[in-house]
Amino acid sequence: MQVTLLTVGKPSANWAIEAVEHYTKFLSKYARVDLQFVRAASGRGGSPEVEKRAEAESLLKSASTFSGFKIACDATGRSFSSERFALLIRMELDQHSGRALVIVGGPHGLDQTILDWADLIWSLGPMTLPHEMALVVAMEQLARACSINRGESYHK
Repeated sequence: MQVTLLTVGKPSANWAIEAVEHYTKFLSKYARVDLQFVRAASGRGGSPEVEKRAEAESLLKSASTFSGFKIACDATGRSFSSERFALLIRMELDQHSGRALVIVGGPHGLDQTILDWADLIWSLGPMTLPHEMALVVAMEQLARACSINRGESYHK
């Protein structure tokens, strides 16, 4: 199994850097983990919509050779219990050669072109999360799904 996490901006807060390192190591027990970051467009003088479009271009360019199950994290998406998400991941990875791509947007979220391109729009919950925290939550839930699929006790 291979999981690629593609996100806008590298985590900069110490807590986020430590959490990403922790969950990268944890998730690596179950899959090859590839972290990829594209530069955030925020602060370049554009509106949030213009910035999201610019980030979408960078994300699509980075993911242009990816073949597998594509997940975009967005509050408008579907939410799952951990057990249901684990089942979905297991079924989709079986159909997509064991490869998954998870995309986490920047401070303004993801452009509609990314949401249209993705196979699944995954909501991490109804509340707005800082993008660094969204990356950490996505990584933790992926690790939890792998643990559930292996019948381990971590998810309790």
